[in-house]
Amino acid sequence: MDGWELGLEYLNVDEIEDILKADFLKTYGLALTELNQFEISLEYLNIAQEILDNRDDEILIDIYFGLSIVHKHLTHTEEALKYSHKAIELAKKMDNSFEISRAYLNDGNITTHTHHYDEAEESYREALVYAHTDEVKSN
Repeated sequence: MDGWELGLEYLNVDEIEDILKADFLKTYGLALTELNQFEISLEYLNIAQEILDNRDDEILIDIYFGLSIVHKHLTHTEEALKYSHKAIELAKKMDNSFEISRAYLNDGNITTHTHHYDEAEESYREALVYAHTDEVKSN
């Protein structure tokens, strides 16, 4: 049994906190994305999202980001944009300029892929604004 299988088996233990379950499922889903196993990745990311839905947590931002990327690869553009926008909204709510910038960058990549260059440019500009904001906060 490999480490991933052992981890998935371990998730069935009731005492494990939801946040840890969601984080593991997110990490596993993103690993599957790197292996181009998008349909299976989507399953794990959706389960992770269900666990953390309606919570303000940076892990949920990553889950939305991952769902957006997977849907982009599956050419589900509307779904990809939906999750990209959810990542932006939650990152703004949490005042996390790095995640806002990253989500706008992802949004720009999706809209570039669909040849909506004006929208993509706007997203890239927003990403730069928030990247600069994060840089200012760091100093």
